[in-house]
Amino acid sequence: MLQDSTGQLSSLDSADCAAHYEKSCVDFAVEAKPAGAGRGKGLHAKTLFSRGDTLFSELPLASLQSADNKAVVAACAHCHRGVGSLTTNLRLIAGRCTRVDAFSSPELGNKIPQEEVVKGHFCDDVVLCQLGCGEVYCSSECCAEAFRRGHRLLCVGPLTVESALYKFKIAALETGSEEFFLGAQIVAQVICEAQQLAGDGNPVAATHVQQALQPIQVFEAPLPWWEVVAVPAEEQRDSKGFRALLCEQARQCWSLLLEGLEATHGIRQGTYGTSCAACCWKA
Repeated sequence: MLQDSTGQLSSLDSADCAAHYEKSCVDFAVEAKPAGAGRGKGLHAKTLFSRGDTLFSELPLASLQSADNKAVVAACAHCHRGVGSLTTNLRLIAGRCTRVDAFSSPELGNKIPQEEVVKGHFCDDVVLCQLGCGEVYCSSECCAEAFRRGHRLLCVGPLTVESALYKFKIAALETGSEEFFLGAQIVAQVICEAQQLAGDGNPVAATHVQQALQPIQVFEAPLPWWEVVAVPAEEQRDSKGFRALLCEQARQCWSLLLEGLEATHGIRQGTYGTSCAACCWKA
């Protein structure tokens, strides 16, 4: 069930989700349809194509560079293309500089040989988040798209260490469960999409929330992730305790995220934003 800004509730229809994906995939060169003879569905070509042709291309619903990898590899926070020069990345890997140093020190910004740029291995242009959070992008387009898709709600650049959003990110890092960052991305993405569908200054209706949720709702799991996640070998003796710990960590991070969205952006707990977000967090 979802709650919009007027407090009205509505339910999501799985048929709506299926219709959304059918419409989204209309330009793909392949389609999924029954293979016949009780063999389920198969992937079928809709048109002739040649070797090397792109069959379909789409953005992931959410993506994340792991914290450990982020410390030593400079990549666009939106498309994850490598950014910075080879020298800069080698310095990062060797621990000779930090990400902050790498993109604030002119002498580290060595130009990349043109042949490397052509291959697409690295991007010579580096665009920093203008709010100062430290995220880097391969282009102004990626920076703008990330901002549109939710970074504007999650960026901690202008915030203090005492802010709830900052505390959420620290808490998520300390748990070692980077799923919380993915969950927050989806939450922010749904909220931003619903607001954009409503238009500037207009109230968000249940239909906007439903439409924003369609790409995600089809993946919703019947159980919360801490009930189905694999239990590490060292925790097998107390699997219930392990799952209870994950549940408590999720509760704490969720509370900080909601508090931060309300304090920083005025997205109140109990309104459409947090209601649709709860659905995403469960998935």
